[in-house]
Amino acid sequence: MTLETINQVEQEVYRFMKRLDAAKERIKSDNYYPCSGTKEIGALKRSALDLKNELTKITQPKND
Repeated sequence: MTLETINQVEQEVYRFMKRLDAAKERIKSDNYYPCSGTKEIGALKRSALDLKNELTKITQPKND
């Protein structure tokens, strides 16, 4: 694990948290989100997948 990898994961966590906050605000203000979905929920799902991919970099052994 390198410092660069840790920094990349940190950036992805920050991005995920921003998307999470946006989705929570949309859910609070929009009563129709269960019927139609929202772009914020879609962005949150994409961000979660990106975060998952970054987190796997921490657990994988480095091939030298």
